[in-house]
Amino acid sequence: MNRREAVLRLAAVAAGMRLGPAPAFALDNTEEAIRSGSRFDSYMFGVSYYPEQWPAMQVREDFRKMREIGVNLVRMGEFAWSSIQPSAKSFNFAWLDRAIDLASQNGIAVILADCIGSAMALQVASRCA
Repeated sequence: MNRREAVLRLAAVAAGMRLGPAPAFALDNTEEAIRSGSRFDSYMFGVSYYPEQWPAMQVREDFRKMREIGVNLVRMGEFAWSSIQPSAKSFNFAWLDRAIDLASQNGIAVILADCIGSAMALQVASRCA
């Protein structure tokens, strides 16, 4: 077991999850479910994840392992401004689209965080340079 697998397993144990297949997960977007406040059919067990920091093949493997240990929610994007906007007039969402697709393929819901904090730090750094 490598370090990444150990961290994922420790997270599962700390949350009291069994280390077996992921529980059944479905997002119900019907009007009735939204009105009643009952959109998810299981407890949410999530992690913060930074796909912009890893090679594409590692991201694919990480989502597979998350599914195996029962993760069904992931938050990402909060520190990704420099990956989303690599230069002043260019934007790159391709890596984020792939990560969201991989999460979906593994039955993992996504909370897409704003990255305002990291954007401000980059703006300040560029003006001070």
